Amino acid sequence: MVTNKGDPSIRVFLFQQSRVEGAFDNELDRVHHIAHALLTRKGAFHVKAHYSSSQLTCWFADDAYRYRVYTKEDVLTEGFIEQFRD
Repeated sequence: MVTNKGDPSIRVFLFQQSRVEGAFDNELDRVHHIAHALLTRKGAFHVKAHYSSSQLTCWFADDAYRYRVYTKEDVLTEGFIEQFRD
């Protein structure tokens, strides 16, 4: 017996959703370069790129219990990566 869980009024529209491109989608190479630099040179040990909301969530070794969220305005601003210590 198969049962469907969840609110039927929401479930009926689930597969009609479509993804809208965000600011990170147009700058994929740049965002990936920044994430790579944070991981390899700037002390980050975990970086999540949230493409739909155009945000980076980062954890750094010098403060491992606190994550930081950077918006597209932060990340795509010239010189963003230079604000972090090597």
